Amino acid sequence: MLLDRGRGIPSTVSGIRDLISSDQSKIEIAMSQGRTSTGEVGRGRGSSDIQKPVSITDNTDHLLIMSGAGKYLFKNDKVDSTDTLPSKFGGTLLEWKLDLS
Repeated sequence: MLLDRGRGIPSTVSGIRDLISSDQSKIEIAMSQGRTSTGEVGRGRGSSDIQKPVSITDNTDHLLIMSGAGKYLFKNDKVDSTDTLPSKFGGTLLEWKLDLS
């Protein structure tokens, strides 16, 4: 589990903040490979790096991201679900559930 008490993913996704209203959609876009808020060449690989541990399994492993009012669940190498949280979450929470047995 990792908690970042910064601005949160929905506040920092460049170019779409005003076009897309739901925080879960902003998280989903931010998690697409090659997406970077810096605009620098060679950046934008973080999303695939944090998804990798749960991408290589087909069991109950998952990555949960909560940021702003958005919830994003990634498992079995794809987006499993997105949802709106009942209240806004300050920052970003990442939770990996990995079955190591």
